[in-house]
Order: sequence, then C-alpha cells, then structure tokens
Amino acid sequence: MKKLLIPILFFGFIHITGAQVKNELIEKIVELKARKLIDKFQLTGDTAEEFKNMLKNHTYTTSRLSRKRRQTMKQINDNYQSGEGLDSLLEKLIETEDSLYTERKNFLNNLRSILDPVQIARMIIDERKFNNEIRDTIREIRKKRKEKRFKDE
Repeated sequence: MKKLLIPILFFGFIHITGAQVKNELIEKIVELKARKLIDKFQLTGDTAEEFKNMLKNHTYTTSRLSRKRRQTMKQINDNYQSGEGLDSLLEKLIETEDSLYTERKNFLNNLRSILDPVQIARMIIDERKFNNEIRDTIREIRKKRKEKRFKDE
C-alpha cells in the first residue's frame, strides 16, 4: 500500500498548486482507499459503486466538519482570554462534535446494508492504518523538502 501511496502523494504535490492540493489529493486518496477496500471485500457492480459513493460522501462530510471544528477551536483559542463570544463558540463546537458523531454513526449503520460486521471491523482497522500511512508519508515528504531547502541555502 505504501508503495502506491508515495507516488500518488509525490505527483499530487508536483502537479497541483494552492487550494487545489487538498481537494485533488483528498480525491485521489479516497479513490485509492475505496479501490483497496472494494478489492479486499470483493464487491462488484452496484454494490461496489454504492460503497464507493458512501465512502466518498462520508470522507468529504467528516473532512468538512473537522475543518469547521479546527476553525472553531482556533477562534476559542484566540478569544478565551477576553471571553468574547465564548458561549456561542462553545455551542458551535458542541454542535460540530455532535454532527461528527452522528455522521460516523450513520455511516457505520448504513454500511451494514453492504458489509457484514467482520468486514466493517476490518474496514475500520484498515482505514486507521491507511490514514496513519498517509500522515507518515506526508510528514516524510515535508521533512525531505525542508532538508532540501536548507541544503540549497
């Protein structure tokens, strides 16, 4: 898996710039993740397409909600000493956390129409490993870029 991931991430960084980086990179990663899981669970036809769409929608929704949570946390951090607007920010954070929980719960419940409990558990474990590999690979790429920049200076 890591052998496939490094070229995708590397070429993704080269060919895309600015705000497109995250969107197109996320698309490529979701496609790779879906393909791997579809192959692993031997899904075909409409079932494979339904699974892929569910995974994409879930990933984009959780990504959007996580971004909203980070922004709210930044606002809380910026305003905590003055106390300005903290009540509404804390309420916004709670609502976002609730939405994330509900999204994850609904996704797992909806998967039951496609996968059995063992496959769902395997998907959760594999997804965690996959996400960790992505994070580690991105860190390696950033570290190499940073080292190269310092060598060139």
